[in-house]
Amino acid sequence: MLYDGVIRFLGEAIKHLDDPHVFVENITKAEAIIAELTGAVKADKNPQVGLNLLRLYDFSYQALIKAHGEKDLKAIGEVIDLFKGLRESWAQAMENLSETEGAELTEPAPKFEKRPSLSFEA
Repeated sequence: MLYDGVIRFLGEAIKHLDDPHVFVENITKAEAIIAELTGAVKADKNPQVGLNLLRLYDFSYQALIKAHGEKDLKAIGEVIDLFKGLRESWAQAMENLSETEGAELTEPAPKFEKRPSLSFEA
């Protein structure tokens, strides 16, 4: 999941704060994922959800630009927390959908009343 990638790359950036090359590389990877997520939003399906996601992604991208230049650990932590929340929400939504679909599939088949059989005797 792309949310996991953002979380993982930002965690790596924090671990390598003293190595500018690795720090920048990981921040850049997280920024690229966020840019990809931004481009994938289909706001026409649900405009309010789409707009909210776009705002969250924009906030995150801007925070990482700041973190990139200033090595701002607070900004990185905020983005990590945001994406952990998004990941958890997404997982919960998928679980709820799975339960709903599962319930539809596991409902017992309708019972038909047994009718007396017809017999034709000649």
